[in-house]
Amino acid sequence: MARLSAVLPSALALVTCIQAVGCTGSGVSGNVADRVVSAVEPTQVAAGSPASVTCTVFDDHDRVVVTPTTFEVSPAEGRTVEGATVLPTKVGTYTAVCSAPAFEMVDPTGATLEVVAGDPARVTAILDHPQVAVFEKTNVTCAVEDAYGNVIEGGTQVVAPEGVAVADHQVSSDAVGEYSIGCAVAGFADIEVVPATLVVTAGDPATVELIATPMRESYIVGLMTNLSWIVRDAHGNVIPNVPGTLTIPQPGITVVDEALHRVRFDAEGRYTFTVRLDAPWEALTDDLTLISDESGPVITIPWPQRGETVQGQGGFLTIEGTVIDAFGEVDSFTVNGKAVPVAADGSFSLQMLPRWGVNLIDAHAADGFGNVTKLTPTFAYSSEYLSYVEKDAQGVKQDDGLELLVGQDFLDDGDHDPTHVNDLATMLEVLLGDLDLLQLVQGFGNFDLANQSLFQQNFSLGPLQIVLDGTLQVTASIVDPTDIGPTMVTIDSRLGGIDSSIEIGDAVDQALVLTLQLEAKVPVTLDISVFGFNVDTSLTGGATLYTQVSLDSLLLAPKIDIQKTPGGQLVVEVVQFDTGLTGLEIDPIQDVVLSFDLVLPQFLQDLGLGPYTFSFALSQLIDLTQLTDAILDPITSQFLPFVIDLVEPFIQGFVDDILVTLLEALKLETSIDLPELLGPKPQPIALDLYTDLTSVQFTDDGGQIGLGLGLYADKGVEREPLGAIQRDGCLTGTVADFAYGWQNTLGGAIKTDAINSALFAVWWSGFLNGPLDLGGLLGGGGGGGIGGLPINLEDFMLDMDFLLTPILSDCTAEGGSITVQVGDLHAFIAGDLLGAPLDAEVYIDLALPLEFSGGADGLSVTVGQFEFFDVEVIDSTEDVLGLFDVRDLLENQLGGILGSFLTGQTFGPIALPPIDLGGLIPGLPTSLTLELGDLDVSKDQGYVVISGDLK
Repeated sequence: MARLSAVLPSALALVTCIQAVGCTGSGVSGNVADRVVSAVEPTQVAAGSPASVTCTVFDDHDRVVVTPTTFEVSPAEGRTVEGATVLPTKVGTYTAVCSAPAFEMVDPTGATLEVVAGDPARVTAILDHPQVAVFEKTNVTCAVEDAYGNVIEGGTQVVAPEGVAVADHQVSSDAVGEYSIGCAVAGFADIEVVPATLVVTAGDPATVELIATPMRESYIVGLMTNLSWIVRDAHGNVIPNVPGTLTIPQPGITVVDEALHRVRFDAEGRYTFTVRLDAPWEALTDDLTLISDESGPVITIPWPQRGETVQGQGGFLTIEGTVIDAFGEVDSFTVNGKAVPVAADGSFSLQMLPRWGVNLIDAHAADGFGNVTKLTPTFAYSSEYLSYVEKDAQGVKQDDGLELLVGQDFLDDGDHDPTHVNDLATMLEVLLGDLDLLQLVQGFGNFDLANQSLFQQNFSLGPLQIVLDGTLQVTASIVDPTDIGPTMVTIDSRLGGIDSSIEIGDAVDQALVLTLQLEAKVPVTLDISVFGFNVDTSLTGGATLYTQVSLDSLLLAPKIDIQKTPGGQLVVEVVQFDTGLTGLEIDPIQDVVLSFDLVLPQFLQDLGLGPYTFSFALSQLIDLTQLTDAILDPITSQFLPFVIDLVEPFIQGFVDDILVTLLEALKLETSIDLPELLGPKPQPIALDLYTDLTSVQFTDDGGQIGLGLGLYADKGVEREPLGAIQRDGCLTGTVADFAYGWQNTLGGAIKTDAINSALFAVWWSGFLNGPLDLGGLLGGGGGGGIGGLPINLEDFMLDMDFLLTPILSDCTAEGGSITVQVGDLHAFIAGDLLGAPLDAEVYIDLALPLEFSGGADGLSVTVGQFEFFDVEVIDSTEDVLGLFDVRDLLENQLGGILGSFLTGQTFGPIALPPIDLGGLIPGLPTSLTLELGDLDVSKDQGYVVISGDLK
């Protein structure tokens, strides 16, 4: 520490004692001063701590001389003086020099004050090199200061974040970045720390990586991405903004923004981009291959093809095909919900057990990019098909395709109310009661009742001698019959036919009253002698008389065999005809006058002979009682055969003309024009209809009448199926004969084969194909869903192409339900949805069970839950107003929407109209109708049966 000079500048002498606190007095007293002595207490302090200065004047005898003193502290910087107190703030050595102005005396030595640093208050990190490359080291100086900025040496350590390596007071990092470097002082955790920033930069470029933002495994067509590259040094640190040249493949890629390297994928494909750094790093390059792929794997199933008809006995089918993705690997593949392995070449094979009817192959494949593909071909499967190639309606006839079922109650229920005709027996009673007997027996008569000799008489008339020889001849005819009496008809069904009886007349009313017209003729032979000449001639006299014949009761009981087997002849034969009558009566015959006019030959007339008239009562010639007996006996003996002859033709006529004619009338050959229900066709489509009687069988319960049914149309489609599907036991190998249970009086049954053949004929004609105006067909939407559907189909067109005939199946459903199956309906949908156009090409497959039921009010049908409903979208608009995806709506949501709407819905009841018997059967009153009630619908052995009871 420096000392005060022995001789201070003259300015020090100017400091008066008054200015110095340490002066001994305000004036001089005592001996003459010899020296001034300076003192500091304490002699060492920390910066910021005070020290006191004392000035003492001594004489030469070391006695204190009281005189004013002053002092000066040097250096002047880094301290303050207040009175006798010195407050130093900077580390160093300070000298306090006292003086006695009155004696012009200064302390030549002065007093020394040592100032050291105070406690650490702040530490500052100082880097030799604030910016270094990775792994490069730099020194860190930790500058410690007290509160007054005095530096404190030693006792420090470097504090650095993770990623920075510290070795004593050196730091480095292997990662590019900025790091905050600080210091710490032992024992002083709360002091202020001023850190330094270390910037670690990368080294020279060592690698380049080309990247895309956004980066996807695959891009759909139309999607854009930005390309850029990342340059790193040898340690992997990124070096920003290294220029390079990007090579973009063409075609299929459009550059949208060259500066940003933004590109758009215009087509599916695999595209390789290349970047090369500019000099001097042109050796560094990188390639990036991007895939544009919005299509899933391609599924191919060569067999069975869409809409194919397959024939088999129900064994497993081998389904083979391929699943290949153009730009990736097949991630998953399922058929009908089950995983199917795919070989390295994309081939697959699986065993499928088909069911009768429409079978759906529901194949789904997904690639590694999440693209999903579905293929849903269908095929029909049965052990038998009915070919329509080079056929006609008769050639595709289904034997017993229709069954008419007439029970015993329909034939005769025992309740014969003519005002309520509900059975065949009552119907016959009405017919017989209104029978016109006169027309029935017209022309019946002129049968001989008597032929006997009446007389031989001789007459003399002047010159004439006359000999008469006469014979009585009587013939009978029926005229003006009364109405037939009350009639009771019974009909009983039996094995092989029916037994019936017709009983006419009762205790009140006679069965029959007939008026007989009797023609009595008397041929007369005349032998005339006159003047010797003999003349033979003949003449006939006659008269007409009437009498009544009555019959109290008449019983006719024919037994009729009725039978026909498929391919055989119809047998309708009266095998037994029992009759009986009681109470036959005839009125007595009254006397009859016979008259004869005799006209002689002309030569006799010229002689004045004749003419002559003969008249005489018949009673004059014979006994009338004898004549009545002669007439009544043959009438009595012949009337029963006569009545039989009268009625038997009627009975046989009923058998031949009504039963046979009615049964034979079931044979039809006609053509039916199909109505334009599905929209207009280029030309009218007609179906040829053929029916004939194929079987008749009667049992004790009733009669079962089978009709052959054939429907045919000219071919209007290009496809070549095997034909109309046949039930053939539903693959079970056994086919049972249909047998009606006779729970109901009357019924009709139709073969499901006949229904499917009819559907095939309609499909074969091309009637089902073509455009369909959904809005027009369903009556418009009115701004809402058509027919209650939750989807507005107004202004929608559906262009349909049925690859497979719709099928009705009763093989899988239980109870009375029948399933409607549609496979591979190829359709084009076009319309407006929510104000936006919607177009789609789809394949539709469905199986919908329908449960039929009957009751007093008619027939009803309830829609069941879809057995399957699938829509495969081939092409479509992407979305509608950005609200929903059309493909997702059609493929994944439509089935649920329709299912929730249709399932459980019941349509009906629909009452069957009454049958107009008066218009159907001549002779019945026009007001008579036949109406069914308590309807029931069932299925049995391949038939759909609708039955009921007569009301």
